[in-house]
Amino acid sequence: KNFLYDVSEQTFREFEIFFVFEKSSFNFDFEQFVKLNVPEEIKKNKICYIAMENNLGIGFALHYGVQEIKTDIVIRADIGDRLRKDRLARIYEAFKNNSIDLVYSQAFLKTPRSKNVSSYARNLAELKKSFIFRNAICHPTVAFNRNTVCSVGSYDKKLRYCEDLDLWLRLMKSNANFYLIDAPLVEYNVPANARRHENWYYNFKVRMKNIGSPNLIYSMIGITIVGAYFLLPKNIKEKIYAFAKK
Repeated sequence: KNFLYDVSEQTFREFEIFFVFEKSSFNFDFEQFVKLNVPEEIKKNKICYIAMENNLGIGFALHYGVQEIKTDIVIRADIGDRLRKDRLARIYEAFKNNSIDLVYSQAFLKTPRSKNVSSYARNLAELKKSFIFRNAICHPTVAFNRNTVCSVGSYDKKLRYCEDLDLWLRLMKSNANFYLIDAPLVEYNVPANARRHENWYYNFKVRMKNIGSPNLIYSMIGITIVGAYFLLPKNIKEKIYAFAKK
């Protein structure tokens, strides 16, 4: 409900809402869900949903969602995060006034113990360097040109982890234009524990798949670091992850 309230409070009003659910997780009457949970202020907006077959993975869900959405701009949002009132307006202005393919913003990074403002890369050179070890763009802050994303194959529907990293690297390799809104427009709940072992396997796999992006040197350094990190014992990975979040 908090997420839907934040959507209803947006200062920019021309938008559609598109939900992607797994049938097992959300086995309900969608019209009843809208009636009980969606604020009156946005019930007049177009609200759609897809109920996917179970256990197809996040990559498949995002690929399918991008296929079904027909708007020029797609704005990512996780239902557990919070949105600033001017998020959609700031994104609209960014696309209107610049020749860009993907917008990302800073975020409030929330953990059980703290809430800090991110410091994501402010230019392309910084962004390329940031991708050496990590996913340098926080996915709930992103909006993108749908045609551009579809032109590089959209999300890889076979990926259950690191589907965002894979797409960002492919967009970077295609010379897509990235743009930062240097303000925190989203409150993102940072995972409390170290990433799962499978996540690091897919991280390595995605980097091998996109070797040469953002450039060959950074790509090879990233593959080496992530490959070495993947082989570390779980308790060591957790300590490094906890330190890196400070």
